[in-house]
Order: sequence, then C-alpha cells, then structure tokens
Amino acid sequence: MSWAIASAAAVGSSHLRGNTPCQDAYLVDTLPMILGEPALMAFVADGAGSASMAEQAAQAAVGTAAEHCRQHANMIGASFDAAFISQLVRSGRAAMVSLADNAGLPVREFACTLLGVLAFRDQTLAFQIGDGGIVLDHGDGLALAITPMSGEYVNMTHFLIDDDAETRVAVQTSARVERMALFSDGLQRLALSLQDLTPHAPFFAPFFQTLGKVPSPTREQLDQALEQFLSSDKVNARTDDDKTLILACRVA
Repeated sequence: MSWAIASAAAVGSSHLRGNTPCQDAYLVDTLPMILGEPALMAFVADGAGSASMAEQAAQAAVGTAAEHCRQHANMIGASFDAAFISQLVRSGRAAMVSLADNAGLPVREFACTLLGVLAFRDQTLAFQIGDGGIVLDHGDGLALAITPMSGEYVNMTHFLIDDDAETRVAVQTSARVERMALFSDGLQRLALSLQDLTPHAPFFAPFFQTLGKVPSPTREQLDQALEQFLSSDKVNARTDDDKTLILACRVA
C-alpha cells in the first residue's frame, strides 16, 4: 500500500498586485516504516499578512514540523499522540523565536498558522493552529477534521508564535484514513460550505477521482495541473489570497 499525492501552491492575486510573494508553504513526505507501512506526513503553513517575514516563517514552520517528526520516528518506542503534537508545536514556536532573535525582529514578524496530518497504517493524527482546513475520509465520506480557528475579530486567527500555542493547538486522533486534503485559508470559501463548515464535495470529487487513476510515473504532472487550477481566473474570482492544496489517497 502506498500513497498517490498531488500538491501545489499559488500566489494570490492580491499579492501579485502588491508584488509580494506567496506566503504559504507546504511539505509532504513519508516517515520510515512504522507498523509495517511507511507513514505519510503533510503540513501547510500560512504566513500572516501583517508579518514582514511571513514567507520565511511559513517555510520554517513546515520544515521544523517535518524534522521533528523524523527525529521522533527514529526513537525506540516512539508514540505519536496529542502529547507529541504539543512537543511539535513547542519546537516550532522555539524555531520562530530563534529566527526572530537572529534577525533582530519581534517574533510577531514570524507569525504563521500551521496544520498537519500524520497518517499511519491504523491511525491518523491531525492538528491545527489557525485557519485553513483538514478534510479526512476514513472510508465513510469526507469530513472536516478540525474547525478552522478564528480570533476575536473578523479576519483574525491564532498563530504558532502565540504564547498559548502549545495548549491552543487542536488535535484529532482517528482511525485509518483513506483520503485526505489539507489547504490554506485562501481555499476555505471553495472547499468548505461556510454555513455548516462541511467539505464541499463537488470541489474535491474531480481531484480524488483523477488522483486514484493516474499511473505513478505521470503523477508529477498532477502537481503542475493543480498549480494551474489554483492560479486560474475561476479560482481567483473567489479568492485573492494565496492558495495551497495537498491531496493524498491510498493506492494499492
């Protein structure tokens, strides 16, 4: 059993007008064999628009999360649970503080969200701090894993740099997942029904139908097609923010 994966990010039209780069970052990789199967890890981070180092923060957040998982996976008897996610968030926040110290900047300039999924043979661990979304299918249909976080005011959310990030992070442990999607908040209006915060199935259906059928040697072309979709006029008519989407499904 392995994974078919497609992933891409596209700069938002508002960022293009402002000549600012894409401030989303993502990372997808496998962990060593755990319980007889390679586990999949996927992360999305979105740098805060108000932060001068948003792009660097998002890149550092996903990189630090992945490295934390790799080091933990090599430990004898390592377990992946809510306590582990607290450690991951703590190390991520420490990385942001270190970057800020080295740059001589306030840590708020490295504000970013972070969400991720660790998919093992029989268990799935999802976590999120901030907005964006995680959609999982355990074999009984698509479901939103964690409600996107909002702050006290409109367009506010919570960040990895927050003093209470370690306790605020939302964690969901669930059964084996068959399909999953992670996305930044730029896609929330397209990927979720905002009335009841449920996945908008017509948005995901064509992606998963294609992903499961494309032969492995040509799957890299899906990344290019996904980036073109995220950059399309059709998508930009619904959102002017940066957009990141990771899709993964198990294949024989």
